[in-house]
Amino acid sequence: MSNYDFSTLSPSEFEVLVCDLLNSQFREENNVGNFQSFKDGKDGGIDLLYSTPLNDFKIVVQIKHYLKTTFAKLKNDLVKNEKPKVDKINPEAYIFVTSQELSVANKIDIKEIFSPHIKSLDDICGKEDLNSLLRRFPLVQENHYKLWFSSVTVFQKILNYKFEGRSNEFDDENFRRKVRLFVLTKDFFNAKSVLEINKFIIITGEPGVGKTFHSEMLIYNYIKEDYELTVIYDDIKEIELKLRNDNSKQIFYFDDFLGHTQAEINKSKSAETSLIKIVNRIEKLENKYLILNTRKFILNTFIEESERFRNFSPLRSESKIELNSYSLGIKYKILRNHLFESELKEEQIYEIKNKEDFICNHDNFTPRLVEFFTNKLLVGEFDTKQIKDFILENLENPKRIWEHAYLQQISDYDRLLLNTLYSLSGNSDYKKLEKAYNSRLDFEVKNNNFIKPINSFKESLKRLNDGFIQINNGWYNNISFINPSLEDFLNYLIKENQSEIERILFSAFFLDQWFFFYKPIISNGNIISEKLIEYFHLNNKQYFGINKEEDLILSAIFIYSYKKDTNRSIALINSILDWSFILDNANTRIYLIKFINNSKSNLDINNCISRLSNKLFYNLIISTDDLYDLIDLVLLFKNHYGYSYIDSNEKSKKNKDTDEMIQELYSHLEDIFRHEVENKYNFLMNSKDIGDAESIIYELNKNYALIYENLFPEFKIDFSYLTNYNWENVAINNSIEKKHLFEEDFDNSSQEDFEYIEYIKEENYNRGIYYYDLNTDDLPF
Repeated sequence: MSNYDFSTLSPSEFEVLVCDLLNSQFREENNVGNFQSFKDGKDGGIDLLYSTPLNDFKIVVQIKHYLKTTFAKLKNDLVKNEKPKVDKINPEAYIFVTSQELSVANKIDIKEIFSPHIKSLDDICGKEDLNSLLRRFPLVQENHYKLWFSSVTVFQKILNYKFEGRSNEFDDENFRRKVRLFVLTKDFFNAKSVLEINKFIIITGEPGVGKTFHSEMLIYNYIKEDYELTVIYDDIKEIELKLRNDNSKQIFYFDDFLGHTQAEINKSKSAETSLIKIVNRIEKLENKYLILNTRKFILNTFIEESERFRNFSPLRSESKIELNSYSLGIKYKILRNHLFESELKEEQIYEIKNKEDFICNHDNFTPRLVEFFTNKLLVGEFDTKQIKDFILENLENPKRIWEHAYLQQISDYDRLLLNTLYSLSGNSDYKKLEKAYNSRLDFEVKNNNFIKPINSFKESLKRLNDGFIQINNGWYNNISFINPSLEDFLNYLIKENQSEIERILFSAFFLDQWFFFYKPIISNGNIISEKLIEYFHLNNKQYFGINKEEDLILSAIFIYSYKKDTNRSIALINSILDWSFILDNANTRIYLIKFINNSKSNLDINNCISRLSNKLFYNLIISTDDLYDLIDLVLLFKNHYGYSYIDSNEKSKKNKDTDEMIQELYSHLEDIFRHEVENKYNFLMNSKDIGDAESIIYELNKNYALIYENLFPEFKIDFSYLTNYNWENVAINNSIEKKHLFEEDFDNSSQEDFEYIEYIKEENYNRGIYYYDLNTDDLPF
């Protein structure tokens, strides 16, 4: 039985729902029904109108969607504002509709207020009456996709959902507000279809277009169907620990899964084999789904640099959120939904509405900009002229959206904290950020006459929370920027500010902060000042923390790359006693491999590396998940450093600890080779090129030979099923054009299927039933 509270519908969406219901009711009872809805603005007491040739105001409908209002306030509004308008219109009939619950006494009060225009209590509809009409006209339910979010049963199911560190996402008002803000688009239905068919989806788009918002709405859709959600914060490999090999309902979500800093991107590259394995498992299991988000250019770069990822063909599950797919009507609706949810003053809202044509038609329009134009923190203190200027300036240069708040609304100490968090890649645990902030503050006290307040860190954290940063107490007290655009702004502000970069680094507490600004070996464009590199050369020991061995190799790489001091680098490398850190940190491992490759021409470095512990070579191989990368390393160590794994293996078998390491390496090789064979099999099953099989089987045989010639002569894996398969027939069959199920032609669907035409301002809207291309299984009714 339908039981909706309508709290997840915006006023315009609620108005359209009412229009559909009344049209359906009048068609059934009177064989007529043609209520008109109008564009936003002063309605003169008319939300819906039914006209005839003899009477322009045959039936007038007034709709009130008050979400947090008592009946007393509603009643006062009707007496003060609405009754005079109705008297002036003097319609033949008047219908009043509200989303509030109404008792019989309430309806009598409303009838008396609008006397003599309301003829009967039946002409007054409250929440219960609307639910009754929805049960009577189920087609209307099916055609209002967002309606099910306000189902009491579904709503409670989502609100009751808890998982580590994210319970705040599901608090009452936060959830309702998000759903009201969300505007259904073609992109959403396309993403929903791709996910249902492929079991995983990569949602791409430029910053601020709504990737995270679309993902969250997809997640809500699965939670209401009793799916268990796992949010991945750090490493795709976390899924391997949570993914169950049964029919239980699970959905996984990893926002920004390829990262946005060099360290995060390096970690993603090292985990690509795990990602492919996980997706392959999810595709084969019932009731398992995976949602991934990333910026489009990062995905393109990742695919370009990884043949394995290209062969995996991730774009088959890409769903692009693109601004050019947002019609003008959609943009108006996004803006008006945000205005309705804002806490701005009436005159501020009026000023923004006056600029809505300019905003929605501007080339730089994004939902994120709209979010800021209606954000009380950013514009709450502005008068109407300042709001107008703020909109104009930031549409022309969106990167500066945070400039006023950053420069004018917070203290110097708050800015120090934000800049420190930025230098830690925009994400840090509480203790680490506190140490780095205090180090910066001590530097400013010593060098720039700052005064050190009591509890400066805690006070700044408190002021910035929920406005500039978010503190996730459920996940290691993780602290991050509240919005990616703030990090984009700081990147724009600090990147070209050499003075601020120097102050951050002269006061740095962690080696991470140096590597955030400068990428030795990896980036050729990084030019470091002589002053900075000299300071690092003299003071790098102060950054050695609990991960001393890892800090030693990173310092050696930094000095070798920028200072060209080979002797100092060798001294640091020779100080390393334990190479186990290679197994734990993908970013450091990538730097180390790049360093080994780039220093091949340096004889002194070569001699140093060749004399290092066997564990360096073994750990590098064991931590490499890509077969081609692994073989490249083995050949590099053999041909350039004279290191033989076969000789080392024989010697190590006499030692219990190293023998276990050899067994681990052998198992690792079996796993990645089997996975490579499976990947090639899946690729060939979809290939249309007859020549692919021959080249792939040649490569596998070559790599197999390299393993038993250079690592384990006893290595054996049977992949004869691959070599004996008739791949020519498969390629011919695949060449026959087939239409993939997920390639629904959303682009050719009627725009009316996905937006409300009343937001196209050139004309009023004649409301009939509108249709989404959905199955009844998509809905919870």
